[in-house]
Amino acid sequence: MDKTLSAQQRPASSQESASPIWRALTFFMVPNLVMMGFAQWSSGSRPALFDVDYALVPVLHALLSRAGRPWMAAAGAIILTMFVVGADLFTTLTQIYFAAPAMLLDYLPFVSVWPWRWIGTILLAVGAAATLLVTVTLKRTTYIWDVVVMATALTVGLMIVDRLSAPWQRAPHALPNLVSSGVTEALRPSIGQAINEFHGEAARLDPSPTPTLASIIRNSRRPPRRILSVAVESWGRMRDKDHNAAMIAPLLERLSSQYEVEEDRLQPFYGATLAGEVRELCGLKQTGGIPQGADQYAQLRACLPAQLAREGYRTVAVHGNAGSFYRRTRFYPMMGFAEHWHYEQMRGQVVGLCSYLFVGICDGDAARIALAAFDGSRRAFVHLMTLDTHLPLPAPAGTCRAAAEPTLCTYSHGISSSLGAIAAAVVAAHSPPDLIVLYGDHAPPFVERRLRAQFIEGKVPFLVLRRRHGVS
Repeated sequence: MDKTLSAQQRPASSQESASPIWRALTFFMVPNLVMMGFAQWSSGSRPALFDVDYALVPVLHALLSRAGRPWMAAAGAIILTMFVVGADLFTTLTQIYFAAPAMLLDYLPFVSVWPWRWIGTILLAVGAAATLLVTVTLKRTTYIWDVVVMATALTVGLMIVDRLSAPWQRAPHALPNLVSSGVTEALRPSIGQAINEFHGEAARLDPSPTPTLASIIRNSRRPPRRILSVAVESWGRMRDKDHNAAMIAPLLERLSSQYEVEEDRLQPFYGATLAGEVRELCGLKQTGGIPQGADQYAQLRACLPAQLAREGYRTVAVHGNAGSFYRRTRFYPMMGFAEHWHYEQMRGQVVGLCSYLFVGICDGDAARIALAAFDGSRRAFVHLMTLDTHLPLPAPAGTCRAAAEPTLCTYSHGISSSLGAIAAAVVAAHSPPDLIVLYGDHAPPFVERRLRAQFIEGKVPFLVLRRRHGVS
């Protein structure tokens, strides 16, 4: 009897032992395929086709299941899946937002002002998807050695194929690398960057190949007495000329009687917001992350604000978000700003806040405070970093609902409103600037590839307005 039962159980046991491998392979493939599709739909790209971190989840689940802790196995697999998906998304989104994974540690100091409403929504969605995926694919995966062998063979096999295919991957229009780790892509550069804080350089700072605000002022025989620098968040140049004209109309129409357009061109950009400020204020092309090390700090100390401060200018920087954002409380003084005002300093001077994505000082209020810095100063250089047009943007009430492309309509409306608020502050100023230089920090980081294609790639507007002679 026992022998009969044992013989009957063998086929079932054999069939059951094969199940975990296919379940684990299914788990590995599903999120990878989803992320591949996301990378194709979006304007970013993954470091490789397959993220091998997903092979670790079935191993963890099998270990805990083998130990007789099914609930812990499920919970651990869900949490690890969310962590791996988060790293995978982060390495993709950093490209969309013109940043580098190496900047991960630099986002942590201003964690309190992160857009938690959006992050929370994403976490809930990823958590629900991870729960469904783990429940469906790994519920009966308890055969630890089968899963370990599968995960090891899969990882090693992909790495070998990736290594052998390296010459083809370097060819034009080739496929990306086959295998990478989203976790190490996000963490390793940041750990290295933290070490480089003391032992070297993480970012790269090179002279800008094109004229910048810094070079314009430095090459002037007599620099204007009052200079206003405005870095406009996510201001890109659309391919449609009519849309561009409509976006800047509120600025030019309000200032046309007092200012003339001296220069209107495109400027290449190289990274996220701080890189845009460093580009124009210092004449430097910043790539790779946050400036680090004594040599790069010396380059920042040679920026335009520092030079003008030595020549007797009052130097002021105004930024509507937290001062810890991109370490501005450290970099602004290093660049030569004797005064720098952020959300913390300006909160008591405004009635309301702008809080759709980041909680901060609205551009109209920030511009008013920035223009007031010229009062009583014989010579002054004031820099304004705007905030309101950081994507995603809230749809204006009723204005864009019937538009052919509501998202682009919303973006154009946001840029127009921000530029109009800046113009209004200039008109109302007691001591208006003699020179205004407005420029985009980077193009709008639309997630969808089709929206990104509406803008000139790698370029942002650069607009110089000079006060007309004889205007009181």
